[in-house]
Amino acid sequence: MATKFGFISKIEFLQDWASVLIAGINPAIVHNLEKYHTLKKVHYLSTIEDVEGDYLEFGVFTGSSFCHSIRCCKNWLN
Repeated sequence: MATKFGFISKIEFLQDWASVLIAGINPAIVHNLEKYHTLKKVHYLSTIEDVEGDYLEFGVFTGSSFCHSIRCCKNWLN
């Protein structure tokens, strides 16, 4: 697999483009995306493990994590 896509690592403009793109993203956005991704994984894993009594705790500064958690939960139940 590495040899199949190894040529991409030699295309410098793609690396430069990715670096500029990532460097330009506000760290707060990255933090929130990672937080939401983690919550999605938590709901997925708690669904497939099917352990009775799973729970999650949330602080509710703005409630955005809790709202995202509810959305993820609804997606896994449907």
